[in-house]
Amino acid sequence: MAIKETGRLLSSLAALDISCRQVLVNMIVPAGHCPLCTARREQDERYFRDFKARYPAYRVARAMRQPRPVRGLDALAAFGRAMYSKEDAGAAAAGPATGSSPARVPAVATAG
Repeated sequence: MAIKETGRLLSSLAALDISCRQVLVNMIVPAGHCPLCTARREQDERYFRDFKARYPAYRVARAMRQPRPVRGLDALAAFGRAMYSKEDAGAAAAGPATGSSPARVPAVATAG
């Protein structure tokens, strides 16, 4: 995760008076059964909690690492449905966004 780089991006957006209300943290390793997957997931979750603690004014959503690139309208639609579902469906989903959000012109910053 690129926490510092995303922080600089958010600062730059604010300096340009461009509001950003949401941040998408992508490439989170989904829960798995192997020791490597479990360790990576734990590390990603620590980074995710740290990011939310550093930037509490933003809604932060997570997108799980996908088994292959999201290409084409059908794959993009499926990814979008997973992004906005309330379930963490492993490799094909993301948890709900949380936190407060300042209102102005919407923009999305990406960390990951």
